[in-house]
Amino acid sequence: MLDGAPAVVEDSGGGEILVAVDASADGEWVYFDFDGARAVVVSDPFTEPTWDLAFQRFRVKSNGGVSGNGNVSIAALGTEDFTQDVTSESLEWRSDSGTGTRIKYAFTEDGSWYRYQSRSHTLESRRQVILVRSTEGIIYRLQMLTYYDRLRLSGYPTFRYARS
Repeated sequence: MLDGAPAVVEDSGGGEILVAVDASADGEWVYFDFDGARAVVVSDPFTEPTWDLAFQRFRVKSNGGVSGNGNVSIAALGTEDFTQDVTSESLEWRSDSGTGTRIKYAFTEDGSWYRYQSRSHTLESRRQVILVRSTEGIIYRLQMLTYYDRLRLSGYPTFRYARS
């Protein structure tokens, strides 16, 4: 557990940041700013440019498209190699789209970040590397690592990211 903090951020060295988010509350989003490497409080997600991604249980929305006006976009790399060099111009960049209850989160469009394990009823990260273009226009690479905390409680996505 994160002892009441919305996110724990740890500098892993070499420009890599490790983040654990407490997104366990149903109906509440935890907003994260990549440029500031911190969780942020957001009163109006549609107009505030202070966040890049938001987490609610296993859902991940971006501050772009129908979820916000921060111009955040997402591109899946199709690899698990976090250090692989990629030309971001050749990728398909997406923002959240849809209306009402039919929102398509760009973060999960390319096969989702997780695999559902029907035998254990658990989520397992696909460890796919995803590029995130932040509200500041900086490109970060992100890799989801797990959905559980150290006690195996769900709703605690942990990921690593670095400037690309």
